Amino acid sequence: MTENRLLDAQTHRRNRYIGMDNRYGYLQFMYHNPVTNSNVPFPSGTPINIIYFDNSGAETPHSGNPLSTDAQGKITFFIEHRTNLYFEINFDQRTYINITSNRLIHDSDINNLDTKTNMIFMLPQRFNLKNSKWTIDSVPVYDTATRTFRNLEANPLSGAGGHLPVVLTPEWQYFGFQFYDQHARTRRMVPQYIILNGYNEDIDEDNPVTKSNVFKDDSICLPWIEDRNSKDVRNAQKIVLNFRTTNAYVDSGAGIARHTRDEVRAMQLKERFKHYDLPEYWSSKNWGAKFGQDGNAYFAFSGMANMGFNSTAPIVFELDTVVITDDELEYDDDWDNDNHFTFFNINMAINNPQTNRHYWTQGTVDRNFFPMGITGNHPRVLAVNGRFYDITDKRSVEGDIIGARAAVRDDSSVHYGEEVMRPYHWVAGNIELHYFADTLDQSDNVLASLLVYWSCEFEADNVTDAQVENFRRLGMTNAKNVWERKG
Repeated sequence: MTENRLLDAQTHRRNRYIGMDNRYGYLQFMYHNPVTNSNVPFPSGTPINIIYFDNSGAETPHSGNPLSTDAQGKITFFIEHRTNLYFEINFDQRTYINITSNRLIHDSDINNLDTKTNMIFMLPQRFNLKNSKWTIDSVPVYDTATRTFRNLEANPLSGAGGHLPVVLTPEWQYFGFQFYDQHARTRRMVPQYIILNGYNEDIDEDNPVTKSNVFKDDSICLPWIEDRNSKDVRNAQKIVLNFRTTNAYVDSGAGIARHTRDEVRAMQLKERFKHYDLPEYWSSKNWGAKFGQDGNAYFAFSGMANMGFNSTAPIVFELDTVVITDDELEYDDDWDNDNHFTFFNINMAINNPQTNRHYWTQGTVDRNFFPMGITGNHPRVLAVNGRFYDITDKRSVEGDIIGARAAVRDDSSVHYGEEVMRPYHWVAGNIELHYFADTLDQSDNVLASLLVYWSCEFEADNVTDAQVENFRRLGMTNAKNVWERKG
């Protein structure tokens, strides 16, 4: 009896922690869930390949590959070569983890997935222990330098509690999309819905390397899993994000809803305010962004792409950013940094007027890109150098900036303009009448507005600089008030 017990102990080499059989490997595959800030088992059926290698580097696959995780993300396998090993996960098609149901799904499943209630993120099609982000407890069998399991003859492949947890720990990056709710008259964040794609153009500019609608604290959590996409090694200039939607609106007070463009355009103006249109296609290329939804400083996204890895300071894009486009909604890259401009809101009042020049909006831009901090809330018309651009539900669809709110010159669907008097002297300027539909009066009643535009210049003769400045500050306003008192 004593001899049999000794033979059994020598043959099975019991794990000193829990008496597990050291001829076997015990691994539990998990991933970090940023929403709950916890580690969750991989879904049942995740395919795991075990790769053995000797000290010369020669590799031998496990004869039973692929192994399959159970409901707790665990695999148990006989160690066929007691040298060294690592693991690899290899899918035959694009695969996602649905963290809501904790199961593996594919592109065909996403077509019918309710992304308002289900959260998913994409896994690389092929990745392994050595080239991606994993966290493993400090145990003798794991070599952190090579990120492999070494010397299996001497070290058990298990953990203190049984199966050794190997935790996929992506670099989760946080992005939010902000808009102005015209009905509630407040700025809001787009709720859970958008599936955001991430690209590293140094690797593949046609296929996303990450994809997610995982949502936390009003932000999409985008996972970067492979080392080659980590913030410490990638070129921030080559990181691009995009998303697509179809007939998607954010209904004020109700969340995401489906409407066609024609359905919303047929509504009365104030009813339209309840339905915020999401871009059908949006790309981060050439966009500016800010940190946090209350941020007021804007930066080029290309300079921010390696930031935003904290949910308390996400990178936020303002979907009501305005750009000037042509009639075909192509971005216009012709911009003079010395341009002054004026934004009129839906009540046809000037948004954020300058202190001493009330006819111009505060701020400057160095390109054709006007964030909400410049435009103010609910802009309706942009005036630049005597030209008037209508801001409606249209968005830029071509050119350097895609998905921004389009400012279209003299948009005939909502605007009629006509020159009614030519100058009798070359310095007197023109008078133009501009009729704008879809505006409100100062009491928020729906009406059409008539804007009288007079283009002129003044010559100063025998006046002081202070008088000139005073005229610039008050002269045109006083003239406007006198004009309007004429009835």
